[in-house]
Amino acid sequence: MKNPYKALSKINPQQDKGNRQIANDVYDALVRAKLSGSEYQIILFIIGKTWGFRKHSDGISYSQITEKTGLTRPGAINTMKKLEQKRIIVVDRKVVKGSLPVNEYLFNKHYDTWLNISSKQEFTSSKVVNGSILVNKQNKTGKQMKQKLVNHSLHTKESLTKETLQKKEPLVANQNHLRLVSLLKTLILQNDPKAKIPKDITKWIDPIDKLERIDGRSPEEIARVIQFSQADDFWKANILSTNNLRKHFGQLLLKARKSASSDGLTDKNRRSLSAIANLNLGKETDES
Repeated sequence: MKNPYKALSKINPQQDKGNRQIANDVYDALVRAKLSGSEYQIILFIIGKTWGFRKHSDGISYSQITEKTGLTRPGAINTMKKLEQKRIIVVDRKVVKGSLPVNEYLFNKHYDTWLNISSKQEFTSSKVVNGSILVNKQNKTGKQMKQKLVNHSLHTKESLTKETLQKKEPLVANQNHLRLVSLLKTLILQNDPKAKIPKDITKWIDPIDKLERIDGRSPEEIARVIQFSQADDFWKANILSTNNLRKHFGQLLLKARKSASSDGLTDKNRRSLSAIANLNLGKETDES
């Protein structure tokens, strides 16, 4: 079949000038994924920066992403957050002293672990009709989509709380969250080997995520406060979980800054911090 546009074109791309190889089943999974245009742009760019250069992952700046995709910086950040929530990409947020960190990105080829989180926004309104609830669903343009009579009694506070928890979006743990949780666990056990630590320390990730995402604390600040809390005679008896760490974070940060001994860790703690800093959690032995 002849291409009628070839005569109008000023370029003639060829595979021998460079190409990106994607496994057929991964390609099919991307076709079925029903992602937005900006999400496909980010995915293709990350694949190009990693697989295109035979890399497992790569450090990519926001300026590179916006330049190559044409997305705005807020648009790129929002899109990458959605892809991370869907587990299609993995982000390692670097902690670098004295300079701006460059995040490292990985395309998750294990598509059976992807989450199908809809990006469509729906708004609902309801009214009681003869003891039942008439629910009107609308999309973000305001166009009515569905009207449904729900034959259930009115929700109680308990049922609403339960439903809210069930529908909560899954938390995506990144490398820094795991490192910070491991740091706190290690220092607590050094101070008290019999301290009660949850067997699954990923349960401690949520407060760390909120410290960074909601409270605006940097991973470097969080690590510094963890170190101070477990070196201070008063606070090491009170900061035994990430929930307490977040609750008292403001006080701890001020005291850590004022204290001349905030770096006064024992040799044992110093060795522990060095080991934690060198951890490469989440890295796999194969190419991805």
